[in-house]
Amino acid sequence: RHEVIRREGGEKAKFTEEVFRKCSEEFLGEKMAGLAFKANAKSVSGHWTIRDFFYFGCMAVRGSKEDMFSFGFNMFDADGDGVLNEEECQVMAETLLKQNRFKEKNEIDTTTLTEEEKEIFGLENTNISGLARQVLSEVRTSSVPGSLASSQTGITLPGFIFWINLYPSRSEFLSDLSLIAGCVMGVKPSTVKMEKQIIQTIIDVNLQKERSREAEAGAEKYNLISASWYQNWTEFDTPNNSNNNNNNNN
Repeated sequence: RHEVIRREGGEKAKFTEEVFRKCSEEFLGEKMAGLAFKANAKSVSGHWTIRDFFYFGCMAVRGSKEDMFSFGFNMFDADGDGVLNEEECQVMAETLLKQNRFKEKNEIDTTTLTEEEKEIFGLENTNISGLARQVLSEVRTSSVPGSLASSQTGITLPGFIFWINLYPSRSEFLSDLSLIAGCVMGVKPSTVKMEKQIIQTIIDVNLQKERSREAEAGAEKYNLISASWYQNWTEFDTPNNSNNNNNNNN
């Protein structure tokens, strides 16, 4: 699967950020995809190795909640110091809003929040530029011990986990990462619930494509069953075969 996706960029192409964005464009906005790619790229050359591909797929679908929280934290910890400073908290808040707008196909002004966004994300500021201060304030006044939740310069992993779990919409991006691993990378989910969610998402994506001009231009489709199985079924389910089967039953 890694090779198939990688070679879409050419025979000698590597699994770069551009390739990842292309294969995840149904589920992730550009900013979110870029952060997820960088957080998982262990190679100094800036592309995913087969090990990176394998780790992301298994972590996103079969990993523990702790694994997912840690990966989400690393996405926004740009300097890798284990603390989200004010600038990184601002990027986090903006990215979560952009991801929500991407999924809702909302092209509103990016400098302000709607009343609905303020409600579902539990945010107070109307201006996006000041969101970092609210993030830091919520964590520092939380019930999580201060030494664990924050430092003098920002918030640590426990504080991050506390903050994104305050409202479901804040942690929804972790589910979006799971959908990529399941839908695009083909990793089998560890639970039936997640498997149903992935299948439903595939169906929803295809319905959207069918209703768009992209579908008319021959957009890629996901097959929930194999072509050979479907061919066998259609041959069995033709009117002539159905009559023959009824006669045999009689």
